[in-house]
Formats: sequence, structure tokens, C-alpha cells
Amino acid sequence: MKCPKCGGDLVGNGGNKYSKLRDAMMQYFRCKECGHALSQQMRPGNVKTGIDIVLNDIHFPFEDEPLVEKVTSFIHELRPDRIFLNGDILDCAEISSYDRSPITTPKLIDELTITRNWLDRLRTNNPTADIYYIFGNHEARFQRFLIRNARQLVGLPGLTLEEQLHFADMDITVINSDLRESFMEVGGGLLVGHFDIARKNSGYTARALIERFGTSLIHGHVHRVGLHAHTVHGRQMYGYENGCLCNVRPPYLVHPDWQQGLSIIAWDDDDWQVQQIPIVNGKFYYNGWH
Repeated sequence: MKCPKCGGDLVGNGGNKYSKLRDAMMQYFRCKECGHALSQQMRPGNVKTGIDIVLNDIHFPFEDEPLVEKVTSFIHELRPDRIFLNGDILDCAEISSYDRSPITTPKLIDELTITRNWLDRLRTNNPTADIYYIFGNHEARFQRFLIRNARQLVGLPGLTLEEQLHFADMDITVINSDLRESFMEVGGGLLVGHFDIARKNSGYTARALIERFGTSLIHGHVHRVGLHAHTVHGRQMYGYENGCLCNVRPPYLVHPDWQQGLSIIAWDDDDWQVQQIPIVNGKFYYNGWH
């Protein structure tokens, strides 16, 4: 086997181990040239299988701290092949265009430190996973603030959110369109993204996005759990609203219509199955884990 990053030779790294949550034996490898680590699920023949996890809208430092701790442990035990951080992982509250109290609003430097520390822990716990950070509208606040208030500094080393969060050091791939929405195709015609559309009721945003893109997708941004299915000439499309992991009773809103959740994507070659996991009262269940 060859390394997908540099083409170097892969060697065994820790042998084969059974993953309870994956219900499968896993093989672990590391590249002799660049040190990149990866894993694969052992199945007969040439069938490619895998497990991905999608989470979004943590909004550090407005996260649901006990829930984020539980989800972080869950990811470590799941041993996913890919982790999609689907936007609004931090809030950038201090540089928001909305008026907030300078006394109670968290400092940007503190947000960056909290987020960076969590990302570092996520990478340490999951050394073989490919981690993708898809920018949302809250990440876009960083560049927009610079353009509006100090455009002469745009482009200077260190003054991007990617550099502030040390993505390169953590081997995290960034998906950033430099707009208010970013997305990527993850395989089998399935999009994962943080789109700039929000409708009033659960499932309505997913419907609007299917009408716009004409394909299946997993969406953050709306802080709701929802599903919309649509079939055209025998072709099935599914839109998943992926909930959030932030505090659903934030100090700046009264009784928002929000739900917490995340999604698991299971792969068999190019065929995928999305399992939405609603989180109710801080609890969720997956393959015996809770």
C-alpha cells in the first residue's frame, strides 16, 4: 500500500485491533516517509468500507460542555476514518456585527485558545483519522472583520483563522470558500456543508437545499435536527439537518427552536448510509454506546 499524501510505503502500526463501536477488525498503518497515519476496516475481497462522523455548531465558548466532552470520548472510541467539523465550531462573538455587551461577551483570544486546545485533543485522540474543518458563517466573521476594519493587514502571515488555530500543525484539512458557506463532496454524490440557508421549521432547510443542489447532503447552521426525502425519476435524495452541540439555552436568546445532534456515515464502496443521532437531554445511543 502507498501513502495517499506522499506516495511513500506504508508499514503496520500497532497491528490489528477490534473496534467495538465499528464491530470490525481495524488495520493501522503509518507512512515511512511522511509519518501520515491511517486505518482501514478489514473486510473480505476488495470492498472498501468506512465510518465517518459529522458534527457542527459547537460555538465555543457557548458549547454544551458536558455534551462536548461526551462526544469527544465517543469519537475516540468510534475510531472514525474521517471526521467532518461542519462549521461554526467557534463563535467569534467579540467580532460579530451584532451588538453585544463588551462586559459579558467572551474575548476572541480566549475563544481561539479553547478551540485550539479542543482540536489538539481531537487530533491526539484520533491520530489515524482524516479531519476536515469546513468553515461556517461564524468562521467567516474573522476574515470579514479584518476586511472591514484593517484591510491593509489582510494577507500578513499569521492573520488567518487557519493559522491562528494551527491547522497545519494538526494535519487538519480546511474547506474554506472565503464566503459565508463552504461545502465538499465526500463521496457517492453526498455533500457535507455549512450552507447559508435557514428556514423556519425542521426539515424545511433540507428541502430548500435539495431543490438548490439536486443531491443528498448533510447541513449545519440551523441548529435543528431534521430530514427531507425527495425522489425524482427513481433517484432518491436525502437532506439531513445535523443539529448542534452548543448550549441550546444561550445567554443571548430566549427559548430558541434548537436541537442537538450529530450524524454517522457508513460506507460500502460508494454506497452510503447516514444515521442521524438526535441528542435528547444530553444523552444519545449508538451501537451499545451511551
